[in-house]
Amino acid sequence: MSAKDPLYTWHFSLRLDRPVEGCVLRSHAYMYGKKQDDRSAEISNAVVNTTNGSSTNAIIPTNTKTSREPPPQHEFSYRWFRGPEVEFCAYDECPRRKSFSPHDWSMHALGGSGCSLQCISVQSSLYKATFCNSNCFVKAWKTQYTVNHNGTNSAPHGSSIESTGGGQHSSASGTITPQHKRADYVDDDGSAASIGAVSSSSSHQQHPQQPPPHQHHRSNSAMTPRGRLGNNNFYETYHHPHSQHPNQHHPRHHPHSHPNQQNQHSNEPLPVLPPQSFPNEQLQQPDEWIEIGRDSIYVPTSQDVGRKLKLEAFAYSVETGELLMHRLVTTDLVLSRAPEPSKRNLVTTKPTSRSGNGASNNNGERFRIVTYNILAEIYATQQQYPYCDFWALSWDYRFQNLVREVLDARPDVICLQEVQADHYETHVYTTLSDAGFEGVYKQKTRAAMGIAGKVDGCALFWRRAKFHLVESYSIEFNELAQRQATQVLGMNPRSEECMSYLNRLSKDNVAQLVVLESVSAQSQQSQQQQQQRRASNQVCVANTHLYSNKDFPDVKLWQTWQLLQELETFVMSRGTNLPLMICGDFNSTPDTAVYDLLSRQAVHPGHPDVNMSNNCGSGDDGGSAPNILPDAMSITHSFQLGSVYNTVMGQEPIATNYTVSFKGVLDYMWYSATNLRPLSTAPIPDKKILTRHGEALPSTQFSSDHIMMFSDMQIIGGGGGRPPS
Repeated sequence: MSAKDPLYTWHFSLRLDRPVEGCVLRSHAYMYGKKQDDRSAEISNAVVNTTNGSSTNAIIPTNTKTSREPPPQHEFSYRWFRGPEVEFCAYDECPRRKSFSPHDWSMHALGGSGCSLQCISVQSSLYKATFCNSNCFVKAWKTQYTVNHNGTNSAPHGSSIESTGGGQHSSASGTITPQHKRADYVDDDGSAASIGAVSSSSSHQQHPQQPPPHQHHRSNSAMTPRGRLGNNNFYETYHHPHSQHPNQHHPRHHPHSHPNQQNQHSNEPLPVLPPQSFPNEQLQQPDEWIEIGRDSIYVPTSQDVGRKLKLEAFAYSVETGELLMHRLVTTDLVLSRAPEPSKRNLVTTKPTSRSGNGASNNNGERFRIVTYNILAEIYATQQQYPYCDFWALSWDYRFQNLVREVLDARPDVICLQEVQADHYETHVYTTLSDAGFEGVYKQKTRAAMGIAGKVDGCALFWRRAKFHLVESYSIEFNELAQRQATQVLGMNPRSEECMSYLNRLSKDNVAQLVVLESVSAQSQQSQQQQQQRRASNQVCVANTHLYSNKDFPDVKLWQTWQLLQELETFVMSRGTNLPLMICGDFNSTPDTAVYDLLSRQAVHPGHPDVNMSNNCGSGDDGGSAPNILPDAMSITHSFQLGSVYNTVMGQEPIATNYTVSFKGVLDYMWYSATNLRPLSTAPIPDKKILTRHGEALPSTQFSSDHIMMFSDMQIIGGGGGRPPS
């Protein structure tokens, strides 16, 4: 083959996130090829043409290989291994020596670095001891002593050091160096950080300085915390009696693709091994790595906590079954589940005779309602929240915390915002359904962000044992804008005025509306009796998430006004005094026109949010914003609404959204004061609690940038009154 023939570099990328107990750990394997340019091809040709006895200065990365052909169509197989117990910090008083809680291993707890340190002073008693962070190293250094080359120790008078993990004691007069059990963080050419992993790789074409694969050797860089995985045989050291060498491949048969696949050199089939169950029944010996799974995903268990995991991935040709490349990566140590959420005490309101009918007040249906913006995965990025660990932003970790927090409140009605469409199907609905809830979902009207399901929306759930669904509707504000422009304002759909109007208002936000009836009203009663009780056993619940951009307060006001108009039409058409709750993320602080409209039924004509068209630069294109609002005197509604938290606590919370860049109230629970009253509510945790395990939200403890709100409500009959202002 001519030296001018094109050369390709094959690359095998394999990455793992930080493993946490109970969270799905997915392998991110990707193999691709790049055609080399002339200069790179010359270097690669020198490597390809090098004989075993020659040498070259060219350096080929260990996770790549060169070939005359691009990578063929391929597929992957996997092997997971659990490592031995190791000590990750040599400082005796480090809390992380016995705790693997995510709270103790976050960037916040480690002082912001998240990097381990190892003492390299050969004359120190701490030589090669590993520490979880610089603080532990500094504290331990105060107790270290000098180890002389003649075998005697020099230590401060009266000082004493106890070795970690069963070592010996040493004192000023002693001559024994304490033996520290330490963690070696140099595994497989590098340790897997929380955002990925780096490792060695191999293929059937080896680097000239590496032994051929059939000799069962590994590079010296393939080290475990105790040393190499094996003396001469990498695979024999892994504790699995039916292991087969990965390079004993055969066309269209992958030795690791399925545990019960037959050995091509034997007529005896391999035993059928239950996925991820066989290793947990084995007794793991010290310094031993045992196989724990062969799927592309693995869910760490309690047996994995405090240990590292390894993933070995193999890329095979789909056509021939030939082993193309393989990689081995090591994770950070497996963390335990996050502790249970802290209990939030309720503040109870004093009984009131506002409605004038004490009997009705006491007999009305009671229910607990939650509202929570749970932070969709598409928004939970390291760029947006750099102070939060990457692994703590992952959906699998956050969902565990979020669902426990919600269910721990023991709600009857749940209003959720920023529920990602794919996660509603795979996680949210399934989990809450198993917990006894039924629900409906409405996603935003915009297209998904690149992949189907990558769009958020609102979800509303109710406990089956408490309520049954009477009616359910959804509201699309884009559709309301179209109707307002053409049918109410009479604009020409093709006019520039109409296009500017719709461009300002079409932000894809949605709202949900359900009517729920207590199951107690379905007891064996006459139809007349049920109708009489219906007023005190039905409730209308609305759930919404308004536009988030702070530069569009007029859009939020318009959305709120339209929502109230829709609710008025809906409630009045039923001809009943239907109790109403409006919950959600309104993206509006208490000083906005949105809050004024909800709480006072009107807005002041001089409010800045009503006069956006007069503000230069407030438009989408930097010019003046189009006037999307009617006269301020027309922006009204007929509901007598009260804010639950303002009624119970006497004021709105300090914050319901707590990030580094913003701290304030955006979320509310509104109720119709004529037929509902709040009984109690859960105060928002104070700053000390919110920042205990992180600079702001989200953190390892609080898995959303918003704070869950919940309240006990009661349907009341007769009477009427205004909520406290």
